[in-house]
Amino acid sequence: MKKLFVVLILAGLAVFSGCLLSSDNKKTDNGGGGGGTETAGFNTYLPYRLGSSWTYEETEYRPIYTLIETIIGTRSRDGKIYWMLEEWEEKLGYYDITTDTTLVRIEGNTVYEGAGDRPILKFGLSPLQTWIVWEISRSKYVGKYLGIEGAQVTVPAGSFSGCAKYEFFFEDIATEKSSKLAKTEPYYYHHRSTAWYAPNVGKVKETSESGNYKKVLISYTTP
Repeated sequence: MKKLFVVLILAGLAVFSGCLLSSDNKKTDNGGGGGGTETAGFNTYLPYRLGSSWTYEETEYRPIYTLIETIIGTRSRDGKIYWMLEEWEEKLGYYDITTDTTLVRIEGNTVYEGAGDRPILKFGLSPLQTWIVWEISRSKYVGKYLGIEGAQVTVPAGSFSGCAKYEFFFEDIATEKSSKLAKTEPYYYHHRSTAWYAPNVGKVKETSESGNYKKVLISYTTP
């Protein structure tokens, strides 16, 4: 992914503490249970199955992007099985196409992503409960469960009720040199976003606090 929002805070995935189902035995488990060494996992708010696909329209400032996310298979690594989530992105009006593949797995009440197995999603949370997705030096990325959205969330793919609502916050406290004072001074950057997930659909909407970034679901297929 080439956009600043994605580079700084990874993908903005989050889910509510619903029933978690194993993709092998499909037993109900409140808040966890899928994943482990036998399956990459399945969740009510992340209906991951082979062939599942989501098409989004993304805007960041003025450019418009088409983003297609597809589960293309599984991969074993260190004795664990991961979903292979392929991301295909095209910038509208430009010959600018990007593809990438992210590894994601569900284990217990946590969803992990990437080579660092970062806990990008948490189940079994109470409203306003937070967790640290990652923290490096003076930079950190924090997730917060806000509860169930009371109103319907309407996007081009339809109107969805009972959406789980999450907030993500990135902050970086760094230093930079002032050309005038020729000394190092503190520099603070932060970014806040909100994401909505619909039952048996997945992420349907994501927006940034500044309003510069927006991602909405256009269509989806969940076999």
